[in-house]
Amino acid sequence: MSKITLKNDTAPATPESGKTEIFVDTVTKKIHSIDDTGTETEYGSGGGGGGSGDVVGPASAVDNNVVMFDGITGKLIKDSGLSLSGTNTGDQTSVSGNSGSTDALKSATTTIDVVSSTAPTVGQVLTATSDSAATWQDASGGGGLTPPVSSTDNAIVRWDGIGADTVQDSPVTIDDDGRIGVDGTALGNSVYIGDSAGAVDDKTANQNVGIGWHALILNTSGYFNTAIGYGSQRKTSTGRNNVSMGYQSLYNIQAAIENTGIGTYALATCTSGAGNVALGNSAGTSINSGSYNTCIGYQSLRNTTGSYNIALGWKAGYGASTVAQVENIWIGKQAGISVTTGSRNLVIGNGADIPTATTNDYMNIGDMITADMTTDVVDMANISLTNLPVYADEAAAVTGGLATDRVYKTATGELRIKL
Repeated sequence: MSKITLKNDTAPATPESGKTEIFVDTVTKKIHSIDDTGTETEYGSGGGGGGSGDVVGPASAVDNNVVMFDGITGKLIKDSGLSLSGTNTGDQTSVSGNSGSTDALKSATTTIDVVSSTAPTVGQVLTATSDSAATWQDASGGGGLTPPVSSTDNAIVRWDGIGADTVQDSPVTIDDDGRIGVDGTALGNSVYIGDSAGAVDDKTANQNVGIGWHALILNTSGYFNTAIGYGSQRKTSTGRNNVSMGYQSLYNIQAAIENTGIGTYALATCTSGAGNVALGNSAGTSINSGSYNTCIGYQSLRNTTGSYNIALGWKAGYGASTVAQVENIWIGKQAGISVTTGSRNLVIGNGADIPTATTNDYMNIGDMITADMTTDVVDMANISLTNLPVYADEAAAVTGGLATDRVYKTATGELRIKL
């Protein structure tokens, strides 16, 4: 039996015509052949690529094309058909052969030189001075924001000045649960929310609350006031202990004290009155220097300027003109609606009124019981007395034990009073 032995060698000289020589490359240890034209061919045990590992490539490939896996085994690769330009050192700037943008695989990089002889200081920002250089600069010069020296946790940030480059802390905080807090120490523990609310407060310990457009705008030293609503307590200056809620409620109040107005225009013209309570739209609107009135209901005590009146009901004590009535009690819808200067009247009932607009000391209960309270004379209409004891005369009433001043009747229906 014969055998062929191949020895390691470098490529031999081109063989003579019609012959091919076979040898083993001394470096790759792979079989090579060289024909009479000088063409050298390498042979191996792999796939089309002839590699010695277990990854199988295509039969041929295009130079500079991107390699892709073929399937999911991790052992088959194929030509992607995509080629990269560049020197293959990380500066590839385009890809060809793809169906999308020619810059789809662009990964160009640019080097920026940071020019600085010293390290940056606190608050400085890195600012580009060209497309390839940058320097450390103060925030005000570089478009950044200058922060405060310190800040309060959860505080709302606000501008410091009009340059749009410096921010500062604020006394308003919002905690993690959404609660809004206001540190009013700088305002004398007052809280103002709204356009110009509390604008001229002297910031002493006034402890006011003003919420709304111009609420308490003119207040200087007035204290313990609460104003909620557009223009509420707008003209208060030194007033104190006033409470208002509603559009222009207690609007004209100045030095007045201890008034409560709730509702649109409630006590709107009160300037120096004290201790008034008005609840309802336009309730007590004309009360200016009057004091200690109580009116509850739409336009109750609408036109009075007096004091010590009580009105309860829709337009109760409304009044025919803006004059001073005093010490009246009006209860019911439009009770006492015609009054002008009438005073010390007691009227109860829907539409119940006094005889004239100037009547004093009159009582009217449902137009059924009336009285002139200066004479103690009471008039009653359609009175029915039942279950009265019956006695023949005074002597019989005494014998029967009837108490003094009790009413009884005789057998004939005559009414008498036991003396």
